[in-house]
Amino acid sequence: MECHFKTSQIKTCTGPVLNLKECDKDITSHLANIHQSQSGINSERALILSRIGVFGAAQNTTRKQNICQYHRDKLGIKFTPHKTCQHPGHSTRQGPESGRSFPLVMSKEIYNLISELIQVGDGKHHFKTIMIMY
Repeated sequence: MECHFKTSQIKTCTGPVLNLKECDKDITSHLANIHQSQSGINSERALILSRIGVFGAAQNTTRKQNICQYHRDKLGIKFTPHKTCQHPGHSTRQGPESGRSFPLVMSKEIYNLISELIQVGDGKHHFKTIMIMY
């Protein structure tokens, strides 16, 4: 099986390859660590897909995709948020406020508005500044 998560930026695939529907690790503590315990993401599969810009009903069309262990870790529960704010409207890349990260709804809205993906759980800065974009 081939990993479907290779990109032009991340060509490395390592470890066993499995079908995405088999990704069912408990994500509860990971979501709490990135301050997303109330995000509405209820499975490892949904978490991985949201981090590549596949949201909501579109997640049901990905049943035949395969993922290697490297990409499963990088997009799943071993995801490491950036140390700087990732909001596209911020001119400086300051460190995010403590305890703040991009929620699912904001990641999806930014992606739909300007086609830029900020991964769920990544660092963000001032909420009021972000809301000005809408």
